[in-house]
Parts: sequence; structure tokens; C-alpha cells
Amino acid sequence: MKKSKFVTTHPVTAHSNAVIETLPYAKEIFTSQPYVKFLPEATPEIRQQFLQASGKIEYCPTNNYMFQALFQENTEALTNLVCSVLHWPERSLGYLCRNFDNLNKGNNYTTVKSAIHIGFLNFTLFPNLPEFHATYKIQNIKNQNIYTDKFILHVIELNSIDLATKEDCDYEIDKWASFFKAKTWEDIRMLINENPALQSAGETLYQLNMNDQLRETCERFVYAEAEKNALNEMNTELKQLNAELKQTHAALTKSNAELEQSNAQLEQSNAQLEQEIADKDVEIARLKALLASRDNSDK
Repeated sequence: MKKSKFVTTHPVTAHSNAVIETLPYAKEIFTSQPYVKFLPEATPEIRQQFLQASGKIEYCPTNNYMFQALFQENTEALTNLVCSVLHWPERSLGYLCRNFDNLNKGNNYTTVKSAIHIGFLNFTLFPNLPEFHATYKIQNIKNQNIYTDKFILHVIELNSIDLATKEDCDYEIDKWASFFKAKTWEDIRMLINENPALQSAGETLYQLNMNDQLRETCERFVYAEAEKNALNEMNTELKQLNAELKQTHAALTKSNAELEQSNAQLEQSNAQLEQEIADKDVEIARLKALLASRDNSDK
């Protein structure tokens, strides 16, 4: 079987039927080392503790690092997830393009591996067109003929589970989305009752949440994300402020030009008035001289 290349928005590992590229988004924030598996196989005791766990899940798979750890540790869960989807804006396209170029010099172009990007989003990609599971391919915009099946983007919006189609539900993609969004262990076990394939993922998620070091890493990731978001928000505010300052500067420059023009007009008017006053002073002096001359004649 020819292997396809899959790319996700989180770093994951490889499974038996695909080459899955690691994207360093999460790990580059706080480590340059690749993720190293460390969990042992779940023992009966761990499974029993998981079945009895209750309350809030401290770190769900919506935490990018927890997502990475979950599917690095549990390739069975990864295979189940990818198979569910595969039966199935700019940054994701960049990832996909880089991974599609997988030929070595001298290779035949017909041997290029498929590149499939699966993005799990916790927001609506296109607010005016919400959709739970969208598939994008390159096609002719006139007759909708597909150009190739080797370049595909899957987008799954976790906040649009209610829009899942019958096909999405038949392949239980909605169950995986609900698993990612689950807030309590009770929610996880309820989902497992509906889809036993989630059992392994649930047990691994429980083990990871019980590990102090991994919880600390997840917390650091949350802080890093919060800091990044705060910096982005600050940068947006600074750009807006800069735009307002530029607008104010332009208005002040225009006002200053108008004031300079008015000042020039006033100076011109003042010069005219001074000239008129000087002319009048000359006339007054002439008249005074004439009057004095008449007075002397009268004497």
C-alpha cells in the first residue's frame, strides 16, 4: 500500500498506513527536543482508577500540548481518529504545501505521496458559513472537476458539532470532537459507552493528567498561549493607535497648513494696513504743512 502523508495542526507521530509530519507549533514554545514517550501500558489498576475518576478534567485535548502527548503516547487512538476522518487559511495551507513537496531529486512525479491536512479548530473558520466537517480540494471553478486527490484539507470545527451530518455521525467524527471538548471524566465515560474505540484514548488522557511533569508542561503552554494572545492583542491595539496617531498627525498637518495660509494672509493684510497708515501719515504731514503755511500767510 502506498503511504500517504498527513499533516495536523498538532505534532503527532506516524501510524502504520501513513507518514504524519510533526509540526513544531507547540513544542517550539518551550523545548527544542522532540516528544519522548514515557507512559507505561495502562494496568488493570489504572483502568479501574479511570473508571472511578470524577469531576473536571484539568487538561483536555484542546490544550495543544496535551493533544500532542495523547497521540504520541497512543498510536491506536491516533489511528482510530485518522481513520474516522479519512473515510471519511493560510497557515494550514502553508503546512500542507511544504509537506506535499516530498519528492527527492530524480524521483518520478507520479510517486508523490498524498498530503492531507486535518485541522481541529476551536472556532468557526468562516463565521458566515459554519460547518462541522469541511473537505477542500483543488478543482476547476467552472465545471467542478477535481484536479487531484493528492492535496486535501479537512477542517473540523469543535464548536459546530451540532452541524455534523449523518455521514459524520456514522463514522463517529462527532464523538471524537465531543471527546476533545469534554470537561469531566463522566463525560468521557459516557462517550466511551457510545463509542468503545475511545476507551484507549480516555485511559491515556487520564494517565497524562495524573503526571505532574506533563501537567506542568501543559500549564506552561497555557501561559505561553495567553502571553502570545496578549502580545497579539497589544500589537493590534498599538497598530490601531498608530493608525489613529497618523490620522491625527495628518489632520494637524492640514490644520497647520491652513493656519500658515491664514497667517500669510494676515501678514499680507497687516502689511497693507501698515502701508495705508504710512500713506495716511504722509498725507497728514502734508496737510499739517499746508495748514501751517496758510497760518503764516495770514499773519
